[in-house]
Amino acid sequence: MAERNFRELAATVSQAADDVASITRQAQVIQAALAQQLQASRGGPVVETVDLTGLIEQSLDMIPPSLLQRLSIDVDGSLAATGALPLPRIMLQQVFQNIVQNAAEAVREPGRARGRLCVSCKAGTAPDGAEWLEVRFADDGVGILPADLPRIFDKGFS
Repeated sequence: MAERNFRELAATVSQAADDVASITRQAQVIQAALAQQLQASRGGPVVETVDLTGLIEQSLDMIPPSLLQRLSIDVDGSLAATGALPLPRIMLQQVFQNIVQNAAEAVREPGRARGRLCVSCKAGTAPDGAEWLEVRFADDGVGILPADLPRIFDKGFS
């Protein structure tokens, strides 16, 4: 009985350490975001040369392990194939984090232990010469109710 209690305590301490590490990373991202917002208020978002695969990995690092373990994540080779691009890294990282977290929560709603999230992208040039990038996240969660679609970009809506 004591050995079982010890194992449970060790597992709890390990989970707490993972959560503290996740919170620390999140605090660092928040600090960077605040710095970016201060700079953006003076001249727009900061654009950096960004590797999309690395950006996805950084975004995943910010998700609490308890949520992340609910997803099997497949990052398509198309992200690596795009190479490094000039993008607003911090802004996109926050968006990616929200999408992954929502996917993990959407898997929980139907009571499944695990779901799947696929990430892919494609880039191109429009006829007018404007360059575009599409990053696609597809999960097998419950989906979005049609009545909620107009609100998905409202601040605070989840």
